[in-house]
Amino acid sequence: MFPIEEAFAITGIPVDEIYKLIRERRVFSGLMLGSLRVALDGSAPCGEIVDSPDPRYRMIGAKQDTPTQ
Repeated sequence: MFPIEEAFAITGIPVDEIYKLIRERRVFSGLMLGSLRVALDGSAPCGEIVDSPDPRYRMIGAKQDTPTQ
């Protein structure tokens, strides 16, 4: 679970859009340590929405592409 601003920095999804996803219940969120946090999935491609039938597993993908050399 990541603070909204950190989720933006990781995924590039604007904060307003993250709040919209939370309102639409397309991503899991909750109050932790005094702030609203959102669930990120490190195994799904960055920015991809993981829509699971179980609300606890609705996340935003955070897996970064590995640069090729």
